[in-house]
Amino acid sequence: MTMNKILSKLCGLSNRHLPTEPRLHRSRNMRLFSYLRSGGREPPARELDLYLETPDGLNKRICEEDLYRYTKHRWLFNEEDQLSQRYLKFNLQQLVRVGIDACDGARHCIRVTKCAEGLHNKAFILEMDNGSEVFAKLPNPNAGPAHFTVASEVATHELLRRVFNVPVPRVLSWSCNSANNLVGAEYIIEEKAPGWSTWIKSHARPRMNYYRSSQNSELPEDGVALLEKYMDVSSYLVPHPNDTASALNVLWHPDLHLDNIFVDPDTCQITRAVDWQSARVAPLFYQSAVPRLCRHPRPVREGWVVPVRPEGFENLTQDEQKKIDDDLESEVLHKYYEAQVYKRAPLHWDVLKQPTIPIIRKPVWLVSGVWENRDLFFLREALMAITAHWNQLIPNTPCPIAFSDADINLHSQEEENVTGVGQMLLLFREEAILPVDGMVEPEDYDVARENCRKFKDNFIGLAKDDKERELFRNLWPYQEPGSI
Repeated sequence: MTMNKILSKLCGLSNRHLPTEPRLHRSRNMRLFSYLRSGGREPPARELDLYLETPDGLNKRICEEDLYRYTKHRWLFNEEDQLSQRYLKFNLQQLVRVGIDACDGARHCIRVTKCAEGLHNKAFILEMDNGSEVFAKLPNPNAGPAHFTVASEVATHELLRRVFNVPVPRVLSWSCNSANNLVGAEYIIEEKAPGWSTWIKSHARPRMNYYRSSQNSELPEDGVALLEKYMDVSSYLVPHPNDTASALNVLWHPDLHLDNIFVDPDTCQITRAVDWQSARVAPLFYQSAVPRLCRHPRPVREGWVVPVRPEGFENLTQDEQKKIDDDLESEVLHKYYEAQVYKRAPLHWDVLKQPTIPIIRKPVWLVSGVWENRDLFFLREALMAITAHWNQLIPNTPCPIAFSDADINLHSQEEENVTGVGQMLLLFREEAILPVDGMVEPEDYDVARENCRKFKDNFIGLAKDDKERELFRNLWPYQEPGSI
């Protein structure tokens, strides 16, 4: 049974301070005086009001343990591992003390609000008795080496603010060594960004694997062989020596979406750009792209054209018209970004407009997490694209890698399954049945679990024999590691 027929059936189912910064911290002598006056005893910890910022902008009370846990989502598969990567225990009272020291005139912290969580950080607003507020940020275990993550972000903030005059929050206190601070974790304390944060839904790319039949399942040695091909061609996956724009080293925001932009609600002026964690200086060749907040999820029209409604639009249903208008709005935003880059950032445009650069750099983007992220198919596809376009990419030079006819045929079979599963996931998302990446709101978890079970049974039930049934079982994307 073809994937198109299957989709048709499924559619019917419906401790460090910045040395040159003006001190906003209480004098250490004052703290020492208070300590001696109390007879050498630390004052008892004050009970804090703990709140969680909900998606609708309201706050609800939470227990202390919820500060350490990831509570924004649950997962339909591999949940225990996902949550453990985002669990961070630290000394709350010591973090609060650092926050108090960063606020001139503050004596106590009266409230801690856990902000809307990102996937790699804990973030809190610390409100003081004098009305001042600071923002505390601590990296989760999955954010990478915490020492370098924090040190790099602080250095990036200072460079942006002092040298380039970019509106980023001012760092008030920080520590990149949990062993040498009382908080028990690396942290950054910064001013609270003025203005309002905007918002956009995230569209995570699906994690998929096992597109082959059980007789041709992918093994570690397949990954090693593919990595060897990558190494053979890697010396060519670099900017052309005559392309000065591509070779230009730039500092680039790694994940620019609307959650990371704060604006003044009265003037609509940007007040802060936040979340520079993992920002790096690298050639424009590897970084030039349309940021997520402007990127259209589907192919856009070429040239300087303004997307318009199709003929017969007025004869469509309201739902169909809304979908077309939403797509047009997204594509217009994408084209507007391109026009502004052409006008304001010519070097960026010189790279962005080159159609071959995405082909060359895609393997570089994929290779570092290829096995962990189940991206062998996509790396193979990217390397095959390199071979297919080699004469255009690197003329007058023999291609150092090749794929056999058997490799290409097997990949084509996989591609049908990949495309089918991708369409199925898109259907699930658009019909609000299941999320692409398996992350759901906690209140929707039980319903999503039931939907997952029901649609998995229906999907496998469409197989015509035991061989196809085993393939469909492996293709189902929401599975625990090791279950297939």
